[in-house]
Amino acid sequence: MQYPTHWRMAFLLAFFFHLTAWLMGSLILPHLQAKSVAAPDSVQAIEWENVDVATEEKIEQPVAAPLPPPEPKEEKPPEPVKPEQPPAEQEETTPILAEQDEPVIAKLQELAEEPEKLDKVVIVKEPADSVPVQMGQPPKLITDYYPPSANVQFRGRVSVFATIGKDGKIIKTKIAVTSGKPEVDQLAMEAARRWTFKAALDQNGRPMECTKIISIPFNVIKKK
Repeated sequence: MQYPTHWRMAFLLAFFFHLTAWLMGSLILPHLQAKSVAAPDSVQAIEWENVDVATEEKIEQPVAAPLPPPEPKEEKPPEPVKPEQPPAEQEETTPILAEQDEPVIAKLQELAEEPEKLDKVVIVKEPADSVPVQMGQPPKLITDYYPPSANVQFRGRVSVFATIGKDGKIIKTKIAVTSGKPEVDQLAMEAARRWTFKAALDQNGRPMECTKIISIPFNVIKKK
């Protein structure tokens, strides 16, 4: 059978094409497969070094804020020990029992140079029935008064009999030691009448009348 020339050429070209494709496939494909299989080896060849991050870089830990130092406790100073106050001494008095003023005045003249003793004299009037009278508690001063003496032409003290009633008020005054000047004596008696006392008590605890000597100073240091 005779084929035309162009068909023969086409057949040869097709044959060579397939042969070329087969040769290329048989040579190139195994090479590509070898590369694809060998690729993991190249990956396995890489050596990874485990780096301890903690050794190279210190991990910054949160730093806790320092606690404030405890406030020092204020120690209260010990309370001062109050000294025990001695019991108040009762005012020493010198009771004089008399019916008339003359014996009393004589006694006062003996004490005239010692006003601190003179002021402690308390006179108890002797009753007419001669019933013994005892003073259980002397009168206690509540308020006193001293007149201004800058314009008084006298230097010294005037002693006044001051009769203290059962209510503690002065009910009568009389000069015991005079200044020698009536106007000064009058000032002294007026000042004495402004004094007030807690009334004296008798032996039964009842208020009683008595007479106390009040010393009024003029232009001299007032006796405490």
